[in-house]
Amino acid sequence: MNVEIVDFYPCIAIKKHSVIVGTIHVYLKDFDIDLRGIRVINLKNRYSIQLRCDCTTDTEDGSKVRYPIFSFQNKETGKDLMDSIRDELNIFFPKWCAKNQFNPDLKGVKGLDPMLKFDPKLSRSYVAKS
Repeated sequence: MNVEIVDFYPCIAIKKHSVIVGTIHVYLKDFDIDLRGIRVINLKNRYSIQLRCDCTTDTEDGSKVRYPIFSFQNKETGKDLMDSIRDELNIFFPKWCAKNQFNPDLKGVKGLDPMLKFDPKLSRSYVAKS
């Protein structure tokens, strides 16, 4: 599948475990679709990818139910999408780190810390003060 990663938006870094969590904006060229808010967890250059989903409560038993906001009917197409995103992340993420002067090797620092090395405008949670 032909995908382009448009940008990465960092949220947090768990330095104790060398984990970076954020979201990506992906453009699916074959379908002319923009997907935003895809959660990415980077653990030592391995990527866990989660497409957006929503939660609700089952009216019968009260349990939480998660359902995808976007999915392909054909499971193979969905798997191809995830594989393509991972392949692109292997190219995109090191370039992104270099461009934003971020060292993804977070070893030796304890705790859960905001990614203070970034300009806050890079984060999707940034709110401009007027």
